Amino acid sequence: FDAPAAETACPLPPPAPVDATRLLQAIEAPGEATRFDALMQARSDAIVVPEATLNALMATDPSDRVRLAAFESLLETRLDPRGLRETLHAALYSPSAAIQREAQRRLDELQEMERIDAQLAHSAPS
Repeated sequence: FDAPAAETACPLPPPAPVDATRLLQAIEAPGEATRFDALMQARSDAIVVPEATLNALMATDPSDRVRLAAFESLLETRLDPRGLRETLHAALYSPSAAIQREAQRRLDELQEMERIDAQLAHSAPS
């Protein structure tokens, strides 16, 4: 009797829980790679990073990659279209050119989706 490999393999232990406090400290650490990785880890583990921290990173971090990651994390907290639009409009005035470009790109996408939705609603049979 040959058992399938999956049945005979030792089960893997569950992943260690993420220490949210350490993760939030890493987001403010000196190394760019550390800050970026911590932001990505927080997003993937659904750990809430304070809005003030994200805003500070967006405004002052020397790394475009970290500023954009903070911006994307902030956008993920905007669940309603109005809040998303307000955040994107405010980002047009960011000191970061990279954030301004991304905000404009997303606003253009949002406007195009709204235009398509309006066309579909207008052309739908009554």
